[in-house]
Amino acid sequence: MSQTILNVDFGDSIIALSHSENKLYDIDRIDRFFAKCAESGVDVVNWRVSECGFSLSRTSQPQIAPGYLVHRKSLSGVLESYDPPLEAVKAAKKHNVKILLWITLFDSAVFGLDDPFFRQNPDYYMMDRSGDHSFVGIPAYSEPDVREHRLREIRELTAYGADGIYLCMRSHCWCNPDPLAGKTGLDAMYGYDKISAMEFQNRFGVNILKEDFDYDALAVINGEYLTLFFSDVARLIHEAGQEVWMGYGGTTGSLEEESLSFGVKDAATSNGWRPRVSMDWKWREWISDGLVDAVVQGLSMDLRDDDVCQMVEKLKPEEMSVPVFGFCSLLLNPSAGHTTNALVERMRRCLAICENRGFSGTVAHQSTDFEFGGILNTQRPIPWSALKSI
Repeated sequence: MSQTILNVDFGDSIIALSHSENKLYDIDRIDRFFAKCAESGVDVVNWRVSECGFSLSRTSQPQIAPGYLVHRKSLSGVLESYDPPLEAVKAAKKHNVKILLWITLFDSAVFGLDDPFFRQNPDYYMMDRSGDHSFVGIPAYSEPDVREHRLREIRELTAYGADGIYLCMRSHCWCNPDPLAGKTGLDAMYGYDKISAMEFQNRFGVNILKEDFDYDALAVINGEYLTLFFSDVARLIHEAGQEVWMGYGGTTGSLEEESLSFGVKDAATSNGWRPRVSMDWKWREWISDGLVDAVVQGLSMDLRDDDVCQMVEKLKPEEMSVPVFGFCSLLLNPSAGHTTNALVERMRRCLAICENRGFSGTVAHQSTDFEFGGILNTQRPIPWSALKSI
């Protein structure tokens, strides 16, 4: 039976309510939200905890940074009142809705904010060849301290007793300044952190900081460290008796080539996108090795029917040993020509395509469109009844 999954970016939910009613999103509202999910046929909620370098939870991880946009008061007010993931897990269990806590692995800084751990250790982000610039927001998982930092965060999240952890590969790094603009070739890329550079020299006898080399070989090494980290993460989550879901973005990876890449917007390129770092991404091996319990395809912000079809052709859900969920991005944005009716129709088309092509269900992104009509309440909310067409 096809499942309905709803993404909750709780930071956006807090901002939306503050904007529309100048109120804090309280515990009672969380309970009513999950009651509405149950009533509307939502099977699973992905509840976002990590928010671009800080955590919307009462853990040892970074909290809301001073001066965070104009919304610090509402976000901090919620954290001062209660612990959001704790109350979300309680409400989900009460209303018999499966819940996964959602974190992003490559989204540690944006909008001028970053996790203090990385602010104090900027070389723990992926570095450029000169060693002068870091790819802000993109951790170097070759560094043992980085892996332990993120493992500590995930270990604390498993203590909430959710049904699983959703590990998302999406990134807002393209929002940050691009210090490598104008550079070309190897000098226009990141991934030169010291441990990866040393490993490359040990294997091939080449100093990648000074000599020409094959960047694809460096991508293999950085991918091996990513797999090492993900293996440790999956083991930790599974030992807690919880599931591991993996999500990826349409602009951050190639399924066929098993490559994960992050970059910046660039109007001069054919697709408006310029990669700044790439690494091998052995997602098929992760699945066959039992590291991943479910896959969420695509986080494209403008998902079209053709995108869904192409993604399914590459994924071949019927050949995979774990559930694969399609992705339908809503995100009401009038400046992009979105209307409530048009988005409802697009959602229904995407849902039908996903079901007809063998997905185990569909993820609707995100809850603010159903609760508030978008983050800034600019449209009529999408009817909750639209979810029942999944």
